[in-house]
Amino acid sequence: MLGTSEGRPRLNPTFAAFASHWGFTPRLCQPYRAQTKGKVESGVKYVKRNFVPGRVFRTWRTSTRSSPAWQLEIAESA
Repeated sequence: MLGTSEGRPRLNPTFAAFASHWGFTPRLCQPYRAQTKGKVESGVKYVKRNFVPGRVFRTWRTSTRSSPAWQLEIAESA
């Protein structure tokens, strides 16, 4: 978010185009509300701590090939 304009959030234009292209509407967390922000970041933390450690990815494509198996075998059984 780039701030507000007329009481509405202003999104980074590149992110706004990305959201439009993929057909989703960004939901913004209230500032200083750890209760809402943590729900989003917990998923990122889980992947960083459980999928990434010990793996070396030479390319982005390599990482995306490994992630579906990890998701089915590990993440969904947790």
